[in-house]
Amino acid sequence: MHTEPFHKPVSMVMIAYTEENHIRQVIEEYYYGIFTKLVPGSEFIVYLDKPTDNTPEIVTSIAQKFHITVIEGQKNLGYAGAMTAALQATKHDIIFYSDSSGKHVASDFWKLLHYEADYDIITGLRCPRYDPIIRRFITFVQRIIVSSVFLIPFYDFNTGYKIIHRNIIDTILNECKYMKQSFSSELLIRAYKKGYTIKNVPVLFRDRTGENTGTNYIMLPRIILRSLKGFVKLRLEKLN
Repeated sequence: MHTEPFHKPVSMVMIAYTEENHIRQVIEEYYYGIFTKLVPGSEFIVYLDKPTDNTPEIVTSIAQKFHITVIEGQKNLGYAGAMTAALQATKHDIIFYSDSSGKHVASDFWKLLHYEADYDIITGLRCPRYDPIIRRFITFVQRIIVSSVFLIPFYDFNTGYKIIHRNIIDTILNECKYMKQSFSSELLIRAYKKGYTIKNVPVLFRDRTGENTGTNYIMLPRIILRSLKGFVKLRLEKLN
């Protein structure tokens, strides 16, 4: 864990869709666990990807209490589009982004930050994982496929819990175009192929109780097929 005082400003980014059941608790955890301990001038951006529930009202009410920047998208862009828009809105060299699912632990940010000076990307390795075994199996198979096809280390490619630097935003972000729900995988693959340095750091990945507002099991076959098509397109592209 990072133990020395950290004197650089950080841009924190989180996107939210239909998260009304837990978004308040997640934002409060990240606000008190991370944001209040960063240097003045840091920013916390919550991007609303045109939610269809009460998420905007909840986030807006929290923003009035905390120093949080809320960006309301004009239309639903999906995970990749919303994350791209949110990351492009940041202003600092060090950017931390996390899913708003509540499955990650805010305090693990400090484990990633420990390696900030030595790597371009520090990505969370979901270990241990306490979500359903089918999701763990799919993720493991995906990691094998990606590592084998692209000849890169056995990273946890699609975890939405990363610290990246401005150079990644400037040179990689706009090239990510094939994987709408595996955005983080494409980002990591492209960064590795361009020679950027990447560090895997173990982080807790807990199961979330209550309704799952993200991927459901009926959608999984379609999502897997779509991801495989994205990997094929990316493999056929000349990466450098």
